[in-house]
Amino acid sequence: QYMHKFNNEGHNISLRMTGNLSNGYSNSYDKQTYETQTWMNVDYRELTEYNDLGYGLNIDYSLPYSENGEIGLGASYEYSPDNYYIDYDTLANGEYVTDLMRSFNREVGSHEYDVYFTLQHKFGNFVVKPGIRMEYENIWNNISGYTESNHSKNYLNWRPSIHLSYRTKSMHNFNLSYSRRIAPPSARELTNYKFYSTESFSTGNLELVPTYTNSIEGGWTKYWERFGSLGLTAYYRDSRNTVDDISDVILDDYFGRYVQYSYPVNVGKSSRTGLEANVTYRPTAMFNMRLYANVYDYYFETVFNKTGEIISDNSIVYSARLNLWTKLWNKLEIHASGNYRSPRQSLFAESHANYSINCGLRADFFDRKMSVHINVNDIFNWNKWDNNTTNPYYVSYSSFKYNSRSISAGLVFRFGKMELERKAQTGGGE
Repeated sequence: QYMHKFNNEGHNISLRMTGNLSNGYSNSYDKQTYETQTWMNVDYRELTEYNDLGYGLNIDYSLPYSENGEIGLGASYEYSPDNYYIDYDTLANGEYVTDLMRSFNREVGSHEYDVYFTLQHKFGNFVVKPGIRMEYENIWNNISGYTESNHSKNYLNWRPSIHLSYRTKSMHNFNLSYSRRIAPPSARELTNYKFYSTESFSTGNLELVPTYTNSIEGGWTKYWERFGSLGLTAYYRDSRNTVDDISDVILDDYFGRYVQYSYPVNVGKSSRTGLEANVTYRPTAMFNMRLYANVYDYYFETVFNKTGEIISDNSIVYSARLNLWTKLWNKLEIHASGNYRSPRQSLFAESHANYSINCGLRADFFDRKMSVHINVNDIFNWNKWDNNTTNPYYVSYSSFKYNSRSISAGLVFRFGKMELERKAQTGGGE
């Protein structure tokens, strides 16, 4: 990141460049044996590989036009690839033979160009900030295997927003905001290619259209010097054409029988009406507790293609997170967190609750030139995934339990001005 300051009153221009490189490879062997339907027995090897190189460029310009007002201008470009390759081999006569129906190369991605304009003005303790952002996105996918699927679509989106805030001398903060967002489908979803697995398949949907979301949010926060803070936020998000996955069954020519498959669709409309609360308690400089809770009503309504009937449902979802931090003897930091999320209902599916408890220790030595830490995630190994499929034509229940408990430890040394440079970089970015 590079910033040039024209003066010390906020007139500046900054350039930020980012890049990321990720590569991965895995090799797995699976065997499925049936006592009755022996023709469904399978023994296969799956080799997967991915390699992605993404990058982005962002320019921001800030121009104060008075002591109480500022104009913001900016432009950005981002390239986001998602390349994935699968070589699926089935055991036949003691040798692995390539399964052409399940092996494929998938190269998808997007080019996104954004420009924005904001205006911020202060009227005493009252601040108003309207803005507009234009997004142009080119999404493409090239998939080759037993057949080829090459598609490209362009989307032009406008995102208006306005933010209002007010603060009092007694440290009451109020805010109100509105924004409208248009989100195009992902590159993975814009395809008609059938991805076959052992006993099912999935596909995309070329008929997907962007999701429109109107968001209204209002909040209040009160700060105390010794206690901490208390905040409440109410929000309403109304969406049209939300993308969700449907699980169903179909008679497939390749399998020669009915099998399960899934595909994305635009839900007619959905909404979330919720309330968030957060409490920070800091009685001393050596102890900090933060509680975050969220409850919302999720409603959706869509037309089921097979019958033409309107299907609607809603569910109350709630979650909570508690973080604790303390410091002993001015050297040893102890932190712990607990998380809970209630069951969630979506289109023809229900996910069960999940929860976990994490904790960790950290100690600094030699005037913070050396640090030692150890963290334990999901101490009681509670992580479990459950899903009910409630499609009228296909009902199923699946559960997946895995060992999610993990321990990590680290040793950090700091030399010279590295710590100051790190703080400068953190403070200079968003």
